[in-house]
Amino acid sequence: MAEGRRLTLKPPFLWQNLTVEEIRYLIRTDCRTVLVPVGVIEQHGYHLSTFTDCHLAWGISVRIAEKANCLVAPLMPYLFSGGTLPGTINVSPETVVLMLSDIADALFNQGILNVVIILGHGGSENYQALMNFKHLYFHKRPHLHDRLLAIVPVWELSPTWVRMFKERKDFHAGEFETSLMLVLAPESVHLKRCRLDKPAVAEKMRQDPDWYQLVEKALDLTWVAPHVSQRPEIEVGVMGEPFRADKSLGEKLVREIVAGGVAFINKVARRKVGQRVSAKVVRQSIF
Repeated sequence: MAEGRRLTLKPPFLWQNLTVEEIRYLIRTDCRTVLVPVGVIEQHGYHLSTFTDCHLAWGISVRIAEKANCLVAPLMPYLFSGGTLPGTINVSPETVVLMLSDIADALFNQGILNVVIILGHGGSENYQALMNFKHLYFHKRPHLHDRLLAIVPVWELSPTWVRMFKERKDFHAGEFETSLMLVLAPESVHLKRCRLDKPAVAEKMRQDPDWYQLVEKALDLTWVAPHVSQRPEIEVGVMGEPFRADKSLGEKLVREIVAGGVAFINKVARRKVGQRVSAKVVRQSIF
């Protein structure tokens, strides 16, 4: 690119659609935050596609980028689900962490200051691994002293979603996810196909989303590793009430998530580069 040349680019700035010249220009003109949408390929009952969490991460990232001065990296569609119903592709947490580490390294090496992972999937093991990755990433990278890495679960950006998680116990592929998909990817929603597992099974999954796991040990002692599998009585895997899905609820959730995301990105963009503040760490060891 000739020195001083100005390009006309309109948000959202999608990495896969940009050229070397355009990305270099954006970074030089202080567009130095990248959203990395991360989803999972897993079953979502009979009424939603296996790409649901990917639609969520991508759709929200693009909408945030339309209103904030940031880039959107290509979608990373693989995480650890834990479930094993047909359609699910489990990638071990260790592999996921290595992939995200490499992606962040590559972005920081190009002059990006802020990498924000937009997480479209939870799951206990997956979430725990990602939080540990976030805690340790800079530990062996002291040369990145002025960089910022964040992991933002989309549901935590919506006060309504957080509140109703607790009140309604509606989780995987239920009312809220289905309502969101009516807005983000309506072509992938098939409400007439909605099915639930047997009432007792469906209720247990709503009371404890991790109940889907059958956990057994060769010896019932704390130090012994468990054998974990999916309970064979689960056939559908929905943890909520997709029959109650409503587009207006989905629109409200999207508005809240995007507004929360934009507010966070604006704070990130305004930070004083290189400045640090003291933070508390929750210790799990007695030492």
